[in-house]
Amino acid sequence: MIKIDTALIMIVLLVLGISIVSYLVMYRKENKKCIQAELQQKSTMYILLGAPGAGKGTLSERCIELLSFKHLSTGNLFRHHIDTNTAIGQKVKELIKAGSLVSDDIVVDMVREELAAVVANSAQQSLFLDGFPRTVEQAKILLAMIKEPVFSNLDVKAVHLWLPSIDIVVDRLTSRLVCSNKDCQATYSIKDLNDVEKAAMICKKCGGKLIKRSDDEVDAIRKRLEIYQQAEKEIIEQFALANIPIIRLDASGKAEDIYQNFVQQIGMTK
Repeated sequence: MIKIDTALIMIVLLVLGISIVSYLVMYRKENKKCIQAELQQKSTMYILLGAPGAGKGTLSERCIELLSFKHLSTGNLFRHHIDTNTAIGQKVKELIKAGSLVSDDIVVDMVREELAAVVANSAQQSLFLDGFPRTVEQAKILLAMIKEPVFSNLDVKAVHLWLPSIDIVVDRLTSRLVCSNKDCQATYSIKDLNDVEKAAMICKKCGGKLIKRSDDEVDAIRKRLEIYQQAEKEIIEQFALANIPIIRLDASGKAEDIYQNFVQQIGMTK
């Protein structure tokens, strides 16, 4: 009787042990799948397209504040590299000193470095790419770059803020004020300031001095727009050929309406 009971106990323990081991193996496999799925969540890069004054900066500010977007601006990146004296910054300073244009290769290296840092983060992120590409050649380089293996988990879309009339842009830019603090550079419309604010010309965000950009004069604006519109057309054609989804936003309305339209099209909530 004792021998039978001992055998039964051994069998029960063996079955129980096998069951526990099987459960642990299955749990580890499922847990690994979950971790891999989380790691494979794609970050999304939205390439901002739109004429000067279309509202790219305003849309970016709202998405950063309300949706925790990142903002990758080539202008800000240049200033960062110059201020911190990186290898890229040293090259840019040399070119500026020589009166030369910054080559596409340098811009691409800078953008690649920043994007690689974003996708290396396992957390899913959304970001705007602002200021690049500016030419069809740069668009082709960017499209080739995002095919590199390191960017396999980066989903890419374009956001086109379009305006039905050049006159809207001219009106906005001739009314535009910019914070002189290079670390802020908040933008305002003089039409939105009251008499006291117009007299003070102080940035509400950092206390810097508000100034009018020298290139925000009517003749300069119209020339910039003519050049930009042709380049934009060619860039959009390249994106269409590469099957990059393009989100179109009517930028002639109020900033809040533009933001809500964008949020609705990407399926997010504020």
